[in-house]
Amino acid sequence: MLGPKREGLDCGLGEPRILRQSESGMQDSAQRPPAGSRTFPLLFLTRCPDEEPIITQRDDSQHPSDATARPATGTRDARTEVRHWTRRTILERSAVGIPALSAAGPALLGTAVSPVASARKPERLRPQPGDELVHAFGDLQHQPIVPSELPAGGPPVLAVPREPGTALVRNGSRLNNLAVVRVSEPALPLSSKTQRYAADDLIVFSAVCTHTGCTVEKWNAEAQHLVCPCHQSEFKVSDAARVVTGPAPKPLAMLPVSVEGDRIIVAGKFSRRVGMQPQQ
Repeated sequence: MLGPKREGLDCGLGEPRILRQSESGMQDSAQRPPAGSRTFPLLFLTRCPDEEPIITQRDDSQHPSDATARPATGTRDARTEVRHWTRRTILERSAVGIPALSAAGPALLGTAVSPVASARKPERLRPQPGDELVHAFGDLQHQPIVPSELPAGGPPVLAVPREPGTALVRNGSRLNNLAVVRVSEPALPLSSKTQRYAADDLIVFSAVCTHTGCTVEKWNAEAQHLVCPCHQSEFKVSDAARVVTGPAPKPLAMLPVSVEGDRIIVAGKFSRRVGMQPQQ
């Protein structure tokens, strides 16, 4: 909003007036836009309770489609010089001008944008039901992970999802990095929550640590814990990746999967938010 604070008084306490850009020119919030026209707010103009309105009257004779306004009378210093500007002056001095504001206004103001503009790239989408898991790195990169080839009792295999029937690998975001593990005694049996996301003894976790976002790829073979190499947080895989030591504030997210033949298939969404989490 325009207008500085003076002696503890917030000039935003006055009645707000919103300038809108429409297909027919600038309009004030007091005016009703023509039927069917599209508008969006550009500027907020207010007044302080103890002074004249910032814009007191209109002079439509200078420009019929974009009315200017004369500022309130009185002496103002350089600090409040900006409040002398008319709506036309503000827009003419803008670095982008009306055409750019018309195009960028909805995005800048947080309003809805077209579905095409806001659609995420397929490779950045979170794992989708039906995706198959493939190797993230190494000699077998982007080749399907075969469940029977996973060693019981770890270590984890890093994976990313791939759209079924295509070559589209969803590796456009680090938040799609996954850790696939097969647990064995003494980590069994799995907790009831873990069982809801596991495929027998096979479990898939987010490989992004909830502490600072490092890739969780180390393994405590004796305890069968996933270990973050950055700050040594350990996650108990048989108990929904509960944090057992280290600074990580939250467990790792689990991804529900099923085994279909020699493929690991995504069966739903992550159990919780993935990536860095606020410290408790």
